[in-house]
Amino acid sequence: METKSKRLISIICDTISKGGKVIIPSFTVGRTQEILYEIAKEISSGSDKARMIQNVEIFVDSPLATSASSVYKRHIDYFDEEAVEFIKKGIYPLEPENLKFVCTSDESKMLNDYEKSCIIISSSGMCEAGRIKHHLKHNLWKENNTILFVGYQAPNTLGRRLLDGQKRVKIFGEEIEVRAKIEYIEAYSGHADKNGLITWIDKMKEKPKQIFVVHGEKESQIEFARELERLFGVDVHIPARGEFYQIGPDQIVTKDRLFSPSPSFINLSILAQIEDIEDELYRLKEHIKSASISPERLNLLNNNLEELRYLINLALNDY
Repeated sequence: METKSKRLISIICDTISKGGKVIIPSFTVGRTQEILYEIAKEISSGSDKARMIQNVEIFVDSPLATSASSVYKRHIDYFDEEAVEFIKKGIYPLEPENLKFVCTSDESKMLNDYEKSCIIISSSGMCEAGRIKHHLKHNLWKENNTILFVGYQAPNTLGRRLLDGQKRVKIFGEEIEVRAKIEYIEAYSGHADKNGLITWIDKMKEKPKQIFVVHGEKESQIEFARELERLFGVDVHIPARGEFYQIGPDQIVTKDRLFSPSPSFINLSILAQIEDIEDELYRLKEHIKSASISPERLNLLNNNLEELRYLINLALNDY
């Protein structure tokens, strides 16, 4: 069975061999550093694939990921044995030699015109905000590129729509045709898998009286809850959004719902739609400017846009 690291390197090298770019939407703390570690480890092996990766530049385009990586560097005493061995050899395993941290927005924009093969790691991990959206806009429509997901993609997010095979997506109000190869390595999830969680509970000397399953797709939650009940004979509950529980030493008290049961990730979808609306309004205003509209009328349009933003924020706060 192909390990996650071999699959990562295989996808990267396959894309580079076609002259394409590997775009990795990644969470900034933990996941980005793990991907860099896997790449640095491969480069240190001196393999043919290592030489191929060494010949392209790696960009981490996320100010937060850059800051997080500097924190890792200040605390190498927490690294595991394998990472420490690299450091003893003079190799810092989270910063391959061909790595560049992209800090300013101008540097990020320059990547839009970068024509060579490269690896771009950028946030957000679900493609709903941040610099990754610009990289997707400029690279999704090219067949030799690969968009590689290494983390969970929630329903209604841009990342999930791409994973589900949507052929056209809207980014910043522009419809983009999806021609790039879409890949997903599930093993990079930052959470324990089903077997890991079962093993964890099994090793508890005193089993919990009640278990709450709070993460994952609904179908997976239901299946997991049933298996926990079967294996351990405990009461397993899947809380709905907004349910509130007070957990005491002797009992768990259910309280009134705190807020709407609407799916929390719907906010991400709405925010994406708002962005599209604002982009269209901006274009409309630019067109009106060229049509010599009066300053008073333009002022009114601006006020209407601000009112729209205010009303939308109120609606979002109701979720």
